[in-house]
Amino acid sequence: MARGLHSAAGMTSEWEDEPTREYPQLANARVLVAEDDPELRGLVAARLRAEGCEVIEVGSGQTALELITDEEPRAGIDLAILDFRMPGLTGLEVIYFLRTTDCSTPLLLLTAYPEPDLGDECDRLNVPILQKPFPLHRIGAVAKNAMRAGAEW
Repeated sequence: MARGLHSAAGMTSEWEDEPTREYPQLANARVLVAEDDPELRGLVAARLRAEGCEVIEVGSGQTALELITDEEPRAGIDLAILDFRMPGLTGLEVIYFLRTTDCSTPLLLLTAYPEPDLGDECDRLNVPILQKPFPLHRIGAVAKNAMRAGAEW
């Protein structure tokens, strides 16, 4: 059984050499992971790579926003995973900006600080939330669902 992210030490040995390809919808998807904690960002990115994703890692909301809104065809992001609380622009601020510009990139919000109205707001914006800590093996299923939800935006 996979351990939660709060016990990250030694966790990678459970899956690092075994690409699961459990979620074929993720194969070859370009996924942006915006998380200010480099250890957590690396773990999530490694797990997504094991599912066949091309992963771009950034540590700030501002950089995430720039990459998502980049008009270069090579920048096409299939899914953006955003931490709720980051220095500068928060994940939620990035989501607000993207939704007001009719950006159709599927989004997923990670948070260790679920605020009372956050769930309702993310439902309104059609953005799934994954609460930290979470079992790392869940990221594939949640990412797949986020991509489906984003397609409906």
